[in-house]
Amino acid sequence: NVARDMVEYDPLDETAREVLIKALIASDDRAGASRELRYYRQLLRTELDAEPSAAFLKQLESDLAAAPASS
Repeated sequence: NVARDMVEYDPLDETAREVLIKALIASDDRAGASRELRYYRQLLRTELDAEPSAAFLKQLESDLAAAPASS
């Protein structure tokens, strides 16, 4: 999938990660989206001693909260 390819090309790219997480949410994989968000936060901490942008977190946390629970 294109979103996964984007993340593999540049694992630290916030836009690519957002596309992947939103694709997971759209495919009703809320658990996968949550795992991906946690992984990305840890990756940024480890590699850059940084956090995702506030706008990124706010949007995705809102999207995750609105998504139906994964079955």
